[in-house]
Amino acid sequence: MKYPFIIEPSNTGYAAAPPQFMILVTAKTKAELKTKMAEALGLHLYDYHGTLPPPTRHEDIDVSYYDTYDIVDIEPARVNPVSIEIDRIISASGLSQAEVARRMGTSPASISRITNPFFFGHKVDTLRRVAEAVGKKLEVVFS
Repeated sequence: MKYPFIIEPSNTGYAAAPPQFMILVTAKTKAELKTKMAEALGLHLYDYHGTLPPPTRHEDIDVSYYDTYDIVDIEPARVNPVSIEIDRIISASGLSQAEVARRMGTSPASISRITNPFFFGHKVDTLRRVAEAVGKKLEVVFS
């Protein structure tokens, strides 16, 4: 399901916001803006457990206060719940990402990568090492 965003030029590139959600995205190029819009929308909608709200219809969008604008429909980016859960358990542990990286024998950049909600390259061994670093055990559950 695609949601409309209103795009307008800014002093440094472009700004965009969907009329029905509290999201604001800025970027230097329209291509970068499109990626950021999809990611912001994906994260926002990830918190909806159940039925997603229907997109606002273009004809219902009030654009009377815009001088220059485009309306673009954006598909939300897929969010990886594994990354979200890794970030949650690290935060709950009270450890910094740098300390978790040290305990795992890896770089802080690799921890940043595996907690990125748009990263889909997790390995089971890495998940096990994260669990050990924060004093947890790894359990895989499909529901």
